Amino acid sequence: MFKRYDYQGLNYAKSAYLVTASSTADLANKQVKVELKNEFPNPDIRYVLGNQSIDHHAIKYTTPIEIKETTVLKASLFQDEKPVGKTFTDTIVFHKGFAKKVKYLTPFNENYKGDANTMVNAIRGSKNFHDGQWQAWLVNDMELVIDLEKVESIEQVSVGALESQGAGVNFPIQVKVLISTDGIKYTQVGKITRPYATNPVPELKDFKINFQKQNARFVKVIGGNLKKSPKGESSWLFVDEILVN
Repeated sequence: MFKRYDYQGLNYAKSAYLVTASSTADLANKQVKVELKNEFPNPDIRYVLGNQSIDHHAIKYTTPIEIKETTVLKASLFQDEKPVGKTFTDTIVFHKGFAKKVKYLTPFNENYKGDANTMVNAIRGSKNFHDGQWQAWLVNDMELVIDLEKVESIEQVSVGALESQGAGVNFPIQVKVLISTDGIKYTQVGKITRPYATNPVPELKDFKINFQKQNARFVKVIGGNLKKSPKGESSWLFVDEILVN
């Protein structure tokens, strides 16, 4: 393919070698479908799952990949039976909150509402907060409850957040986790506090709260919004996934 382009004197950017992915959550079947793409027509894209290397183990990509458990996905463009360009790598993480019901105690902003299952769809957001994988709160705190549908043993809750201070997006200044077996009486099991710090570059971060293993069906998560930046501007809080394990 590339030799043909070279022979024809056609120029192509290094980015043309890149494999990109778009993911959708099939919540009814408890799986994530990943579609792989490349700029070239009819590209020879191959992939592996797990710890295998992207060589003779690679599977030729033909249809969206169905993933039902936590795994690493690696993919590359191939030429002459060898990978070329940068290898695409992504980790899809399933957790006990995946595809479960979410009740919002403070509504998210309608401009950044993701979809009905954004918080528990195992698809992570990027530094581009317009990618459809983020829900956001302007000035207000985030407060929601995940219903695990049955009592589960859990010991960690992780909140994925974005900071892009130039756009008025700041990390939460506090994250609290409370749990319940009946959805009425809640017990706080963990809290982290993070003071505001100047950050010149966009950053993704998972705020992890670990606690002694507990039985719970309902998990309440509260993300504290900075509310006002040091410049006096209203602050956004962006969250893409809450992982319960």
